[in-house]
Amino acid sequence: MDQIGLENNLINYAQNIDIGRKGLRIPGQEAAGRINYEDGITRSISIFTDAQISGNAELLIMAELYFLKQELSFCEASDTPTISSLTQAIQSFEDALHTACIAHRTRLGNMDRVPGINPLEKAFFQVRKDNMTAVQNIYLAKQKTALGD
Repeated sequence: MDQIGLENNLINYAQNIDIGRKGLRIPGQEAAGRINYEDGITRSISIFTDAQISGNAELLIMAELYFLKQELSFCEASDTPTISSLTQAIQSFEDALHTACIAHRTRLGNMDRVPGINPLEKAFFQVRKDNMTAVQNIYLAKQKTALGD
């Protein structure tokens, strides 16, 4: 999986999720909204799973960053809590990888416990949490090697 393909796919899939969310709120568009929403999540899960299988920490982080930036671009201006949360998550990845993985895994875990979340959404949050654990494990293994342990 290359970076350009990863970014393009995640942009498209995040757009499907956003179009689906908006369609679910429009009378008469619920079925199309559900199809777009579920298709976007299902395809995103596939991308995140492939990134994890690659064992490439940089690719895992890039996938999460691309997706976070897309989520941020779709936020309503009035949704300041979500904008703040996404902005902090993006900035933390850019500042300190290990700390960012821990914090973001917690953030995803909190989102996973929201009442009313469906099984597909739970699976999406789980694969993203698993990716953060994989990045941490890769980071720790490299750190151990560097320290000669």
